[in-house]
Amino acid sequence: MAQPETAIIKKIMSGLQQEYGDRWCGYKVHGDRYTVNQPDIVGCLDGRALVIEAKQPGEHARPGQLAILRRWRRSGALVVVDASSWEDVQRAIRKDGVNTG
Repeated sequence: MAQPETAIIKKIMSGLQQEYGDRWCGYKVHGDRYTVNQPDIVGCLDGRALVIEAKQPGEHARPGQLAILRRWRRSGALVVVDASSWEDVQRAIRKDGVNTG
């Protein structure tokens, strides 16, 4: 059975804190009618905006979510789409060239 999205988000948040400590600051966006389509996690890593849309394996971001994520990316943010694990986020951060040392 797939883990709920909330469990995935908790693992990602924990991974970010453990891996980057004070180099990372962010929060989970709590979904309600005012935050429709916003990323699940919004923060900053080494001075760069980082936004993450978490999904259960095999699920994908909706068109409205993708539109907002594209705006984040155009503005220079590191954007991780359809992250189903902490490892997905680590790969995206390394691929983008963020200093992981």
